[in-house]
Amino acid sequence: MKIPFSPPFINESVIQEVVDSLSSGWITTGPKVSRLENRMANWLGVDKALCVNSASAGMQLMLEWFGVGPGDEVIIPAYTYASTATAVLHCGAIPVMVDADPNSFELSINNVEKAIGPKTKAIIPVDIGGWPCNYDALFQLVNREDVQKLFTPQHPHQEKLGRILIMADAAHSIGSKYKGRPVGTLADLTVISLHAVKNITSAEGGVVLFHLPAPFQNEEEYRKNKIISQNGHSKNVHEKALNDGWRYDIVALGKKINMTDLGAAIALAQLDQWEEMQARRNEIFHQYAQALKSIKGIRLPQFADDLRQGNGHLFMIQLVDASAEIRDQLISEMKDLGIALNVHFVSLPQFTYFQSIGVQPENYPHAVQLSNSEVSLPIYPQLSDEQIQFLLKSLIFVLSKLGIG
Repeated sequence: MKIPFSPPFINESVIQEVVDSLSSGWITTGPKVSRLENRMANWLGVDKALCVNSASAGMQLMLEWFGVGPGDEVIIPAYTYASTATAVLHCGAIPVMVDADPNSFELSINNVEKAIGPKTKAIIPVDIGGWPCNYDALFQLVNREDVQKLFTPQHPHQEKLGRILIMADAAHSIGSKYKGRPVGTLADLTVISLHAVKNITSAEGGVVLFHLPAPFQNEEEYRKNKIISQNGHSKNVHEKALNDGWRYDIVALGKKINMTDLGAAIALAQLDQWEEMQARRNEIFHQYAQALKSIKGIRLPQFADDLRQGNGHLFMIQLVDASAEIRDQLISEMKDLGIALNVHFVSLPQFTYFQSIGVQPENYPHAVQLSNSEVSLPIYPQLSDEQIQFLLKSLIFVLSKLGIG
């Protein structure tokens, strides 16, 4: 039996929505992108949502909007995907990595506090696997008097905010909640991913959610960044068509990072089926948790606690006392049985590039340990009960064979 890791959810409704775009003649940024932006903003409870071609591009766009540049520092977890760091580097700034919490995949608030200095302009917490960070603790930290005194604004937006920016890397966590509030309303800015493996996809894509405090006007900041995302054009092709005029101006130094209507069509059709898709994902998550809870030597992910509710984006298992070689053997033997597992993530200090710019693994022992011991199971709505039972039976067998269980 073949079980891929994370195929995209494509059914007849998704196909028909894409066909509708093809038939309409709008395949680049058009009416479906506008619909998706409005639906995302309304659903997630924010003032405005800006669709772009990737979460990576969205993070870089908003760091630049905040004036982050050469010499500035942005605090990020060492245990994350590379784009959290590369968004900072592409601004010319320095990603200051902090080690993970030793008992979970979460960002360590204590380590963030130690990393804050006069050059710190932003913090990017990452909701690993769809599990929201402790946002209240982050805001208490950046609003603390001594931390605010360290903040040295060098840009009008920094002056206006008056403190360190919190921009959530919520690539995994669309639909998750913290204290009953949806992701999107938890940080100043939130960037979600609509990549092919996410709970909702547009093939490639991302969404910036604007939840900036007063005196910022989120609609105005959305409008400015919308222009930048479409090469600095004063109006896009769809707006030209609506206004029956070809004339436009270049009013800003822009980027070409707009989303297409073809991509938006996929996401819109999936949003229509969100409840059903998510219910099945949650069901699979709980089946895994129930079947594996008695196995010694592994740590299972949480789905909910008194403060947080995840979205089941990943089912991340930690092999607590096993070596990286044992973890890799598990992945290899499951592959031989036709089952694809994955790793989320190889920590940033373990990559050649980050080591080349001075980031050393020995300074991030918890992130490295998490990376070496983590393995993710397939979890997506299309999995059948038969596939789930085969996967669990195979996993328990291989874990036992490796001395885990």
